[in-house]
Amino acid sequence: MIQKSLAEISDTQAEATVIATLLAHPHMIVHIDQTLRPGYFYGQDNRCMFWAIRELYHRGIENIDSINLSNMINSNPAVARKMSEYNIPSMQDYIEKSRGYVRDTLEELREVANRVTSLSFKRELCKACEEVERDCFNDNYDLGKLNDKFNAKVDNLTKQFVIGSDITEFGNKVDSLWNNVISRRTSGGYGIPSKYPLLSKYFNYVPTNLYVFKARLKEGKSALLMNECINMLQNDISCVYFDTEMDDDYFFTRMIANISGVELDRIESGNYQGDDEEKIYAAINWIKTRRFVHIYMTEPRKDEVYAICKRLTYSMNLQVVFYDYLKCNDGDGNLTSNILGAMTDHLKNKVCGELNLIGIAAAQLNRGFEVADSDKIERYASASIFWGRKNSEQIQDDGFEGGNCMMRVDANRRGMRMDDDERINFVFDGARMRIAEADKQPSKDDNDPFMVDDDYMAKNYGAQLAPA
Repeated sequence: MIQKSLAEISDTQAEATVIATLLAHPHMIVHIDQTLRPGYFYGQDNRCMFWAIRELYHRGIENIDSINLSNMINSNPAVARKMSEYNIPSMQDYIEKSRGYVRDTLEELREVANRVTSLSFKRELCKACEEVERDCFNDNYDLGKLNDKFNAKVDNLTKQFVIGSDITEFGNKVDSLWNNVISRRTSGGYGIPSKYPLLSKYFNYVPTNLYVFKARLKEGKSALLMNECINMLQNDISCVYFDTEMDDDYFFTRMIANISGVELDRIESGNYQGDDEEKIYAAINWIKTRRFVHIYMTEPRKDEVYAICKRLTYSMNLQVVFYDYLKCNDGDGNLTSNILGAMTDHLKNKVCGELNLIGIAAAQLNRGFEVADSDKIERYASASIFWGRKNSEQIQDDGFEGGNCMMRVDANRRGMRMDDDERINFVFDGARMRIAEADKQPSKDDNDPFMVDDDYMAKNYGAQLAPA
């Protein structure tokens, strides 16, 4: 009796809406493919279509057209046989007829996907109860055995639908966890080392962690992130760079300057000298070979950032996310600090944590050398690093070999941090967008009056800078 009524515990319109929406917006699948599975659909045709869409997307194919869809279905004999039972005139006709069910927001898709999942749970629960019901009429079935069978079925359904199937005892994960530790070992230690060897004393870049570089406006934080990004690319590490300031053209010319060593103004003006043109085109051709995506977003949305990163994990085995920089306006140009903490939380725990990525972000300091919502940002960040330019007096007293910029590791969850009287010296060549460690580094025994401490920074040149 239960089996005959299972069709009543289904919603063909909800299933059609999920399929139609994914055909129109395939990137949305990253938000539901952990909770919705092909077997959850009651309609066999919907099961096959969802499987094909998900397989295409996981293989980096975002153009879900009739040809790609048909080829994917035909690649699996079992799926092809099942779809042939529905006598669909053509895949293009199927796609066209589905347009009336399309939903354009993630919230709507999640709602109908949750309904499909919920109804699937109810059907499976009915089946389990029907099997136990039959055993209840068996005189030879003792109470203990019946109780064990009922509890096992309910536990399995709870594990599959409610808490997920990836919950396991820690001991069963130890071998894979140890393999992860081994795989992260490099010549520079544990994790991916920075471009700057002196930073490895404090941290290397490790997946699921977020590293935040803090600086005043126009002090070179974007150049610093770009240098780290190019260093990653030079080591064949795949990266995405979310940019709230520089569009593709702006970022591209600065990449060329860094890689080629040709001054930025000569690249933009075309006033080349000697072998500059050869260096420029060598840089351009090298960039073409890298697994790299630059995305200009003036006001990034959290769900959008996550969806892009997850999509890139499929299409190019994404490893590192750059975010330049943490900021948000309320629409009237006023900084809304609580959103900065929320975005940092999202980058650290959702994007980096869930997708097993390295996160490297920048944040802007105000005149008091603080970041809005700084407590939350430093709570979620694995390491918080100060970056700043030296003023003319500091450069003169520190000497030319001491460079024109400095860095301090303020907070560090994975290792040592610096005291207020410690720093690393750097040379920032703005013309070529290159940053390198300075030849002369300070020692704690130097009694150097120009160490990076907040009072000194604010006293000497904080007042010269405009508000953040």
